[in-house]
Amino acid sequence: MQQTTGPMKTASSSWLLLIGLITSSLWPALGHADGVFAFTAEQATHVRALAASCAACHGTLGNAVVKEGNGPPSEENNPVLAGRSREDLLSKLLGFRDGSRKATIMHQHSKGLSLEEIALLATHFSQQKPINQPRLQPQALKAEHG
Repeated sequence: MQQTTGPMKTASSSWLLLIGLITSSLWPALGHADGVFAFTAEQATHVRALAASCAACHGTLGNAVVKEGNGPPSEENNPVLAGRSREDLLSKLLGFRDGSRKATIMHQHSKGLSLEEIALLATHFSQQKPINQPRLQPQALKAEHG
């Protein structure tokens, strides 16, 4: 059996992203005029379970709390997912999944997700409201811990 790599793999991811973009653009015609997708009860339960595993790094409902830095939170740190565009989230997750986007752990997480689950997560996080949270400050340790 021949394994698909290179341009073929990227082309299939691009094709899936295109399908996702077309589907989201049809939402108004399907009764979602405000652009908000309504999950079925089963999908809602499933996506909440999937999103719970994202919370450790990306925060509850995608509102990560990042360490204090000199500039905006880096893509290399745990970014806030809440309120990002569905297309951006789809693109990044598919990139992690096919290996075209490098990460320390996301490539493993995304490979464990079906394409439907990736689409559900992208939709879920795009619909969450970003919350401005104070950035974490490093704690100074005392010289003696007695």
